[in-house]
Amino acid sequence: MNLEDVLGLIQDFRTQLDVWGVTNKSLLIAGAIAGILFLLSLREVAGWFLRTHQIRSEVKALRGQLSELQAAVHELNESLIDSKIIDSNKPLKAEELVKAADRFKFDH
Repeated sequence: MNLEDVLGLIQDFRTQLDVWGVTNKSLLIAGAIAGILFLLSLREVAGWFLRTHQIRSEVKALRGQLSELQAAVHELNESLIDSKIIDSNKPLKAEELVKAADRFKFDH
């Protein structure tokens, strides 16, 4: 397909638009509406991307906090076993848990 064929197709299309009664003003209005709708869709896509990015950041932060919490629990368990407050082979009773928790300060 060469340039003359493309120009011929454009001319045929413009002739068909004239036959249908479509004016330049109506084409401009349709183009403006399409442009506005395109910009609104871009805004929605950008908002979706930013929300997704924010959620990904929050999940990454939660994973870090979970790792820190697991390390703190493991350290507390090792400390309790080393100080002979608990026996590593049996579960703690409620009173023992309260007594062990009173020995440590936790940040909220």
